[in-house]
Amino acid sequence: MLVSEMFRKFASDEQKDHWLPLYARGEKFAAFALTEAGAGSDSYGMTTKAELEGNQWTVNGNKIFISNAGTDISDGTVLMAVTGMRDDGKKEISSFILPQDADGFTLGQSFKKMAWHGMDNRELVFEDCCIPAASIMGERGAGLRQALGGLNLGRIAFGAIATGLSRGCLEESLAYTKERQQFGQPLSSYQLTQAKLSNMACGMEASRRLTHYATYLFSNDMECRKEAAMAKLFATQRSTEAAMDCFQLHGGPAFMEDTKANRFYREAKILEVGEGTNEIQQLYIAREMGC
Repeated sequence: MLVSEMFRKFASDEQKDHWLPLYARGEKFAAFALTEAGAGSDSYGMTTKAELEGNQWTVNGNKIFISNAGTDISDGTVLMAVTGMRDDGKKEISSFILPQDADGFTLGQSFKKMAWHGMDNRELVFEDCCIPAASIMGERGAGLRQALGGLNLGRIAFGAIATGLSRGCLEESLAYTKERQQFGQPLSSYQLTQAKLSNMACGMEASRRLTHYATYLFSNDMECRKEAAMAKLFATQRSTEAAMDCFQLHGGPAFMEDTKANRFYREAKILEVGEGTNEIQQLYIAREMGC
């Protein structure tokens, strides 16, 4: 989603005509390669470099934890790399479209994760990797601005995912506590249980509305940086809380990996990290308020 949005907004007509139909038909799978061992929230910590030599770019460096870059149909990864220094002394970062068969590009280790097992996460290795000069996406040096433009949609999507997870936690917890008997009564009859269920319901509904509003702004080409960050921040916080309460309400069975409560617990936390950590969202929101 993030990558397709970057293609839509910043790629040339030729690049769009080649890649977007492949993504839309599901024939190819896009990835976004920014994160490095020393560069996550601090994008300027990036060390992967791309140097223009004649009619091609030569890329050297490593990326890590890159989602969906190593599947059988992965291609057209959007790669972020340093292409020089700006006048203000900061690194110039540009976006490139990386063909999967580029010389000098290899897939590194695949990571075993606590959840999201359906998503491939890889290390990407570039050793004198050669890509055509025309592979640059949009304006040279505009990489971070382009990424932020795509991340608005990604953050709204995380708000929606988190809202759905909160709903799953609520539905599973409500069904379980109505059925589970303790001290001669269903768990749902106890006030402490009802408090947890009520908080889940409030968090889910508030998350839904924040996400819907950010989606409305985005869909109508209106400024939504603050609202996208708010939706991501609030919804993911509430989904983590809902997963923890769902686990607690299920008690011992939730410790077993084959239960939904266990899966919700494992799947929730990464939502507070991906698409920009929640701490970064707080900084964006504060900045948009003029702080």
